[in-house]
Amino acid sequence: MAIQVTRKEHESFLSMLRRFNRRVKASKHLLEARSRRFHLSKPTKRQQRLSAIHKAQMKKQYEKLKKLGKLPQPKKRR
Repeated sequence: MAIQVTRKEHESFLSMLRRFNRRVKASKHLLEARSRRFHLSKPTKRQQRLSAIHKAQMKKQYEKLKKLGKLPQPKKRR
């Protein structure tokens, strides 16, 4: 539902803008938009399975490189 404010006769732009802002706050559209802003949907079972497979493969590869002594040197932190 869009919020519409029409300019009254002899009304300044700023007062019209203030009325619009009050209506937006009263309608709670901003609260809903802010709550949905960072919402992440749950991964599907297929995504979970593929992620687990990928993680297992990477772990296997890491262990193999560790055993051979070919792991890259960790970066030094300051």
